[in-house]
Order: sequence, then C-alpha cells, then structure tokens
Amino acid sequence: MSLLDVRGLRVSYDNADAVKDLSFTLQAGETLALVGESGCGKSTTALALMGLLPDNARLGGQVLFEGRDLLAMPPANGANCRAVHRA
Repeated sequence: MSLLDVRGLRVSYDNADAVKDLSFTLQAGETLALVGESGCGKSTTALALMGLLPDNARLGGQVLFEGRDLLAMPPANGANCRAVHRA
C-alpha cells in the first residue's frame, strides 16, 4: 500500500482551474518536490492535500493517505497532521 496516493486532483475557483488532473504516488521514505513557475498550482496542491483550501475552492479527485480518502474525512480527523512551509 502507498503512503500517499493522489488520483486526478482538481482544484478550481470560479470556473478557472488551479490544478487539473494531478496524480502521483509516494511510498514510505520517498520525497517529492513540487517545482514550477509562479501560479502553476504548487501552493494550491499543498493546501488541498492538507485540507486548507478556502471555502470558494471546488475540489475533486482522491487523496488517499494509507488507504484512507482524506477528501472524504471530516476536518477534525486531520487535527494531528502537520506541515512545514519553507520559503
């Protein structure tokens, strides 16, 4: 089983796609870097994975963490998740 399996992630705001059909898989111990030009969806992807998108964002696809769909969980279930943002 994968540690993190992102399948067809989509994020849009007012009919404009911020992230479109993003898929990747991470195994335990692997590292992933999101790189790209300004405005290409890196921060939006990270916010979507952490459940921190603003209310006006429309979200689709699946984000499976250890087989559990994070997008289908109530927000309280993610209370023990942490992220470190470095600029």
